Amino acid sequence: MSKRFFDRKFNIYKINYNNISKDMRKIEIILKSLLIKTARKIKEYRFRKPKNVLNLIAPLSAILILILTVNFWQSKDFGLLVKYKGQAIATVKNEETFNQASVLVMSRRMVQNNNKCITPQYELTDVGGNISTITSMYYNLVNQCQDDLSDGCGLFVNNNFLGAVKNKSDLDAILNAAKAEKRNNGIKNAQAIFYDSVQTVNGLYPTKSFVNIENMAGLVSREVKFAFTIQSSAQKSVPFKIVKISDNNKFEDYSQVKKQGVIGKENCITQISYMSGKKVKSNVISEQVTKAPVDEVLIVGTKKLTAGVATGTFAWPVPYSHIVSSVFGPRFGAFHSGVDIAGPNVQGQDINASDGGTVTFAGMDDSGYGNCVIIEHGKSYKTLYGHASMLYVHVGEKVKKGQKIASVGMTGDADGYHLHFEIWKNNVKVDPLGYLNYKYTIDESE
Repeated sequence: MSKRFFDRKFNIYKINYNNISKDMRKIEIILKSLLIKTARKIKEYRFRKPKNVLNLIAPLSAILILILTVNFWQSKDFGLLVKYKGQAIATVKNEETFNQASVLVMSRRMVQNNNKCITPQYELTDVGGNISTITSMYYNLVNQCQDDLSDGCGLFVNNNFLGAVKNKSDLDAILNAAKAEKRNNGIKNAQAIFYDSVQTVNGLYPTKSFVNIENMAGLVSREVKFAFTIQSSAQKSVPFKIVKISDNNKFEDYSQVKKQGVIGKENCITQISYMSGKKVKSNVISEQVTKAPVDEVLIVGTKKLTAGVATGTFAWPVPYSHIVSSVFGPRFGAFHSGVDIAGPNVQGQDINASDGGTVTFAGMDDSGYGNCVIIEHGKSYKTLYGHASMLYVHVGEKVKKGQKIASVGMTGDADGYHLHFEIWKNNVKVDPLGYLNYKYTIDESE
């Protein structure tokens, strides 16, 4: 409600009655000054003829009457008498009381309307201690506006005002009865709830917006949408946290589980809402942990990987695929000296150095490996990467673990795109899967 409402409907005539008491004090000072001067004149004329003394009695009497008049009016408690249609409706000390009461009315006025209210008249009066408070002034204003505004409880649906009734308890009873009537609606164990945002708000409403109980029940039936809810309970996993502990003596690619994490469990209650038999909403309303998860403790290395320096462990050489199409050992009447890593769309994927070291061979091998890279890692270990399509290193180059050295191809003695990978220990070929601590899948159809 705008301030303009009361500026228009309450035509306040400003009366600065405080100036009256200020003027009275000025008159009193002037009269006292006149008394002093008169006393001096009496002293001058006391030895003169009587007729001169009699000439002083008249002004002294007038001064005395003025003093008594001033004191009389100063003893009065002035205020404003508020009138409407000739009838006094309140007395206020000053206009601030009225202003604050009008602000209170505005704050409680829930719906705008353009109906006129009252236009009071004001008179200066001796209030005699009978002063209206802000609260009593508020009720006086409401009473005078009762043709336009009344106290009650309004119904708002999705912030739209539908109507008002006198008592909130009546409105709550109507809404509860409507929910009870809609209960279940064919869904087992379902409860009716408001699908829309429904609010009941106490305040001042236009008198014409008030409806009786029957009409309000009809409004609720037509305008308020209901949903039907059921609650379901289910066990849910609670993931554990991973707590990492740094070890500066291990390389940054190192990780080792020190303490295995344990997944927890919780009981989850979900409220599911339906409209016209269709699921429209699902909300988790409570979660209760029945088994607390246990954190996993992981040791991770922080030591930087350096070109040419071996870590002593081997990484999976083709990050794109962990499918092994041929294992180490006898194959087709011969011995397969490594593992083949293949997979869908593996062509051109990166081949990385399994550990740091120095490239001792990079080129085409005539024995069947095709484009091939050999890296010496020290401590009697070497790795071989065969059938590559492209090579990205040269002999003598120092590489670090995980560095891209080639791309997957099918050069040499190969019948499909794959990496042939070997590990040599003391120049003896060993099973690479015994040194690669990674999950993999064996699929010899690739």
